[in-house]
Amino acid sequence: MKTAFKNATVVTVYGGHKNVLDGDIIVLTTHQLYRYNCFFDLLILDEADAFPFKDNEVLRNIFKNSIKGNYVIMSATLDSSQEILPDNNVVNLFLYERFHKHDIPVPKIVIKSGVMKLYFLIKKVKEYLNDNKPV
Repeated sequence: MKTAFKNATVVTVYGGHKNVLDGDIIVLTTHQLYRYNCFFDLLILDEADAFPFKDNEVLRNIFKNSIKGNYVIMSATLDSSQEILPDNNVVNLFLYERFHKHDIPVPKIVIKSGVMKLYFLIKKVKEYLNDNKPV
């Protein structure tokens, strides 16, 4: 954020980092939103369908109460049947591909037993390293 917005004061608020609470751009965990009642002109929530926000009515209410202006709720895995904040004034926008045109990876469950677990793990790690993927 600091690189992209060089002239803005970027503040991070989470866990043990909560001495400075105000800035032009505030990046924080959803649990820290309770500090900001009717505060944000624009609040962007990413990974809205993930822990700890998903199905957490307390965090949902804290989120709603911290908004003074507009908000954007984002998720890479949200489907059209899920509503994060039901509201008649909300416009839902769904993007079905990512900016680089690659599909969103879908996890696969692979069950191996005995020595095959270790062999499979080593093979996958080598494959990811060869493809310069994070491991």
